[in-house]
Amino acid sequence: MTTTFSRPSSKWLVVALLTLITPLATEGQRRRGPQQPAATSWPSITIGAKAGYDNNANGEVLGAQLRVPILRSGAVEVMPSADVTFLRGLKEYQYALDALYLVAGRQGGPYIGGGLAFRNTIYGADPNVPRETRLGYSVVAGATFGGAGSFRPQLEIRWVFISDSGLDDFSPVNPQVVTFGVNIPLTGRGARQGGRGS
Repeated sequence: MTTTFSRPSSKWLVVALLTLITPLATEGQRRRGPQQPAATSWPSITIGAKAGYDNNANGEVLGAQLRVPILRSGAVEVMPSADVTFLRGLKEYQYALDALYLVAGRQGGPYIGGGLAFRNTIYGADPNVPRETRLGYSVVAGATFGGAGSFRPQLEIRWVFISDSGLDDFSPVNPQVVTFGVNIPLTGRGARQGGRGS
């Protein structure tokens, strides 16, 4: 005895089988396929402004900086910076190039570092002495807040060792500067997020 199916019922049977088989086949391919690690984007280069106080010179400080990631994890950065200390009748200029280690990488948090520092001012007690630029070194400790977003506040303490005690008996120039600043990304995902939000 031969069983026959009508055309409409055979079409519905094919549709039902395809509906059941397609998700199972797709799931199997997803399981068998190679697991590709998610590509991590390079951290953003950031530009920042800061303001604070120089405890040694007893003057206000304004400055700017650029933070350039060296590792993809964001754990190491190079930071060139420039500061101006405002004294009565005198402005002192300082330039630094520091290497920073960020404990939590691109997520922010505490960091430490150090590098070269150049200070242009009048060294000594005589105000008639011409300005001079001297080379020294700096030690930095601070923290950034706000994760990898488009707006990262920063709190920093910087010790700068430039003075020669043999030359500057009356006015040693070894600043200890406390600053609060803000960093904004120039490149990467944070910069694009900031652009979409504005």
